Amino acid sequence: MAYKYIIIGGSAGSFQTVTRILSSLPKSFNLPVFLCLHRLKHVRAGFVEALSIKSNIKVIEPDDKEFIRQNKAYLAPANYHMYFELGNYIALSTEEPVNHSRP
Repeated sequence: MAYKYIIIGGSAGSFQTVTRILSSLPKSFNLPVFLCLHRLKHVRAGFVEALSIKSNIKVIEPDDKEFIRQNKAYLAPANYHMYFELGNYIALSTEEPVNHSRP
């Protein structure tokens, strides 16, 4: 079975675990990684930078309709749901929270 993506979801307390996972990936890791972590709604800065310090692959917050690329970790932006669209694109949404949360 061939995998297309790695998807990691977690609460705000999962930061250290996610950091350990990202630091254990080789620089040549060729799958995109998607991170959907509960975050403070109104804090937009610092999370990507903190994950990037130990990550061996680039960590970014994607824009809506961004093309999915290998060897990147996509962190769902604060207060957005992150979806996959046909054609290998990311969609961001402000639809109703699920269990009081976005993502």
